Amino acid sequence: AEYMGVTKGMGKGRRYLQGQALHEMPVPKENEIVALVTNTPGSNLLEVENEAGQKLFCRIPKRFRNLLWVKRGDLVIASFDPHHPDTEVRGELSHTLYQAQIKHLLKENLIPQRFVAELSKRTEESQLNSAAERSPVNHANGEQVDEEEEESEEEAIERNHNRNQPMMPESESEEEEDE
Repeated sequence: AEYMGVTKGMGKGRRYLQGQALHEMPVPKENEIVALVTNTPGSNLLEVENEAGQKLFCRIPKRFRNLLWVKRGDLVIASFDPHHPDTEVRGELSHTLYQAQIKHLLKENLIPQRFVAELSKRTEESQLNSAAERSPVNHANGEQVDEEEEESEEEAIERNHNRNQPMMPESESEEEEDE
């Protein structure tokens, strides 16, 4: 809807930013670094760790708020100004890196080695978790679990007392048993 020349809703600008964030292959520029998000304290701030292990705060620009979601362990490109007057918040988020963008930066050798080791650990863990979900294995001794045993394990789970279970009248259940 348009009112006095102002468009409401998701305009071209936000769609463009969303497409750019997902499909562009960003490369860190002169004052930008690849950093690992270590904490999200709130108020549109991120605590990131640079290659040297130094923890810095950067803010999420207004144009990215409610558009890009960043969580702990994500890689980002942040621009830092060493002469920034604010002592706490020194930088600004430039890009959030997704899988394809991380692979591109790995090929270009632009991700610090410290983060490459972290990424390889995370991918190994996710592969192990997905493999464990696909094949039912008894983790105590590594043997395959039969489907019947798996069903009996599900039956052994206690019923949830927080949910109301529909109760059948006793007279109907007794009649069914007699038949």
